Amino acid sequence: PASRIAFDRINSNVHSLQNGVFTIGPDGSDCRHIRSSGKEPVWSPNGRKIAFREETEDDGWLSSIFEMTPDGGNVRRLTFHKGYSAEMPSWSPDSNYLVYSLWLHEDYRYQIYRLDTRGGPPVPLTDGGDSADPVWTPSNEIVYHFSAEPRSDRQLYVMSLDGQHKRECRLFEPDDYAPAWSHDGRVVLFRRDNDAFVCSPDGSGLCQVPINRASGVAQIVISPDGRSVAFSECNSFVTGYEIYVLPLDGTPERKLVANPLGEKQEAHSYGVSWSPFL
Repeated sequence: PASRIAFDRINSNVHSLQNGVFTIGPDGSDCRHIRSSGKEPVWSPNGRKIAFREETEDDGWLSSIFEMTPDGGNVRRLTFHKGYSAEMPSWSPDSNYLVYSLWLHEDYRYQIYRLDTRGGPPVPLTDGGDSADPVWTPSNEIVYHFSAEPRSDRQLYVMSLDGQHKRECRLFEPDDYAPAWSHDGRVVLFRRDNDAFVCSPDGSGLCQVPINRASGVAQIVISPDGRSVAFSECNSFVTGYEIYVLPLDGTPERKLVANPLGEKQEAHSYGVSWSPFL
C-alpha cells in the first residue's frame, strides 16, 4: 500500500470546514476525510487499523478509545471506563494490543492500561504516582512518563508489557519527552527542551532535527524509514496548527495540510500519525 499520514482537525466556527480524522499522502495528494469525529489517530504497525479517541455522549462527553479500518469503516469502541477519560493510545508491535492513559480526575493523575483488542477487560499496568503518554516500542517494551506526585515533573520510564520491571529509561535525559520510534525500529525521535532530536535505539548518532520555531510544535512523528518527520505546528493564531513534512536530508520543510484563513483562530490540524509502510 502507498504511504499515508493520518491527522485530526477540529474547528469552532468555520461551518464549511470538515472536522474529524483524515488521511493524506506524504506529498500532499489524495486527502481523504474518513470520519467526521475523533482525535489522536494512531496507525497500527500492520497498517490495518487506526486507533483514536472520541468523546461519547453516554459518558458525559469523556473520551473512549475506538478503532477503525484506514478507510473509516468497521468502527468499534474498545474502552468503557465509566466516568473516566481514556486517551493517548499506542499499539503493540503485533497490532493486537493497545496501551493508553486513563485520567483519574479525582486524584489529578493518569494511570496506564493495556487492552487486548481481540477481547477481554483492560488491565492496569501502573498504580500510584502519575503515569501517562505510553509508547509501545518495537522491542516490545512500554516507555511512559512518570512522576511520583501529581503535578510534578515527569521523567521517562520503561516497563515490560505486563507492567513489571519499571525503571528509568536510560536512553533519555531526565527532561526529555515525547519519544517516538520509526516502524522499522532503527530511529528514535524525541523532544528535549524546545528542540527535536533523532538517534539510534542505543543512543548513538544523536542529531538535532532542523525544525524552526520548535516551541510551537504540538506533535512530531517519524516516517517508517526514519528519513523524514511529520509534525503539527502553530505559526499563526489566524490559521492555528497545520501539518508539515520535513526530510532529514536537508531538504526544506513543506506544508502538508493548510487551514483556511478566518477572522479569528478557527481551526487546528494535528494528531498526526504516519502509516507503517512506504
